[in-house]
Amino acid sequence: MRLDFTEKIRAKENFIQLYLGSSEIQSLKNFHRYPKVTQLWLDKNPIKSLCGIETLTELTELNIDYTEVSSLEPLCNIISLQEICADSCKIESLIHLTLLVNLRVLDVSFNQISSLEGLNNLRELVKLDVDKNKIQEVSELNHLKGLQQLKTLVLKSDLEGQNNLICDMEQYRCVIQELLPQLEFLDYANGDFVKI
Repeated sequence: MRLDFTEKIRAKENFIQLYLGSSEIQSLKNFHRYPKVTQLWLDKNPIKSLCGIETLTELTELNIDYTEVSSLEPLCNIISLQEICADSCKIESLIHLTLLVNLRVLDVSFNQISSLEGLNNLRELVKLDVDKNKIQEVSELNHLKGLQQLKTLVLKSDLEGQNNLICDMEQYRCVIQELLPQLEFLDYANGDFVKI
């Protein structure tokens, strides 16, 4: 059964928080009716596209974990965004995030990302989780060099799945520390972030 957003919620249009996780939502085409939403959780829905979300110009927090989303392009002009959780989707690129200058937290672990291009302007970014992706080259970390607020970076963890190939590099942690001396935590193990 196909449901769109308006079939799922028939209520006031002045919501600021919407939790719609595991709601079988497939389309965001009528989100323009909810322009005041600041926090939106759409995790565990069969959503393939974020088209329609671009009208939520006050959105600060978005969770699309465990969806089928492959592109973040519809988010490119929502500069109010401060946190994006897009764990276990089908995302291949971060290039469309370049204008999200207020972004503080980005979790795109368990995706298909091979480049960190698009992150170099995100000066407010404090935490970046790109664990279980396809990052191979040290040169990709150059996109993070100017991010002085970045304190937590996760490129690998002890969670099940294939770590980024960059993590197989000899003296991996030393190389990362030299490139990004502002980091306080690098990677994830035993249920916590690993202090440098």
